[in-house]
Amino acid sequence: MLGSMSLVNRPLSNLSQLYGAIRSDLQSDDRYQEGLHVMLGVSGGVDSMLLMYIFHDLALDLGFKVSVGHIVHGTQVQYNSKAAELVIAKCQALSLPCFQYCLKSGKTWSEDSLRKKRREALMAIAAQEHAQYIVLGHHLDDHTETFLMRLFSGTKAKGLSSIRKWQDGLWYRPLLRVSKALIYREAETLNIPYLEDQSNQDNRFNRNLIRNQLIPLIQSSINPKLSEHILDLSQWMSDAHQVIESLAIERLTQAKQGEHKYDKRMFLEAPKVVTQEMLILGYRAQSDPHAALSSQHIKTLEKMLKSTTGPKKYELPESVSCVMDHRNVTFVKKFPSP
Repeated sequence: MLGSMSLVNRPLSNLSQLYGAIRSDLQSDDRYQEGLHVMLGVSGGVDSMLLMYIFHDLALDLGFKVSVGHIVHGTQVQYNSKAAELVIAKCQALSLPCFQYCLKSGKTWSEDSLRKKRREALMAIAAQEHAQYIVLGHHLDDHTETFLMRLFSGTKAKGLSSIRKWQDGLWYRPLLRVSKALIYREAETLNIPYLEDQSNQDNRFNRNLIRNQLIPLIQSSINPKLSEHILDLSQWMSDAHQVIESLAIERLTQAKQGEHKYDKRMFLEAPKVVTQEMLILGYRAQSDPHAALSSQHIKTLEKMLKSTTGPKKYELPESVSCVMDHRNVTFVKKFPSP
């Protein structure tokens, strides 16, 4: 069986540098000395299945613990059933603990909502099993698709920022500079089983259209290094956004007049990008640290700032409203009645 064959003594050809890089990342983590426990998010797709085999061998080599989290949701029942069977079978073959979490999802859930639910489920499993961080199979092509999706939706600097290899001290994405084509080649060379989600070929969905038609067209006709250049640009955007955010935090602190109430002048006198970030941060303080405002929300709030007429109120997502008068900007959270 493939599960009994170690990758340590089988060269990973083009991925040999990745193997060494992951090894270095793990050994440099302070938590490695304390008995590292790594949780892998494994869907059954080629990227996460390859990672499962790599981390299985690294765990044997370095002496840390690996377990697998597999999230099942109510959409695409037939595919999810096959994926669960594959993941569980290969975890058994590799003697890896496998924790399955079933989401009671509805067909009306958006792709973003489903992704958030899967992340929350993985976090719950990791907390329950005391895993120090969670490894995901996001690769270079995933990053390119996400960047273009956000660009076309009119997102700001933060939205165009890079998906980080390390995030929040919890999430680890070792494949971010590895292309999907290379992952396929390595999986086939090593005879690693995986499943293809046939819904990824349905170009009625914007992400699939970008993946299957737009990106190949640009790479073949304009720039074959599109994904690498987008990754470099988005990393620069990440650094730029950190500077903008730090300026906004400092200015918002100075502007504070009370609980979620701020001096309006501090918004008006700031550079435009800092003003926008201040509005986002003020909103998030009353909603969720990762909540987003659309471009239209930002434009409306900017118009309110410049208005010289009486008090104005604007309803925002997550039951938050922004109230402005000639002196103050206040974010108000409406809580449901008991």
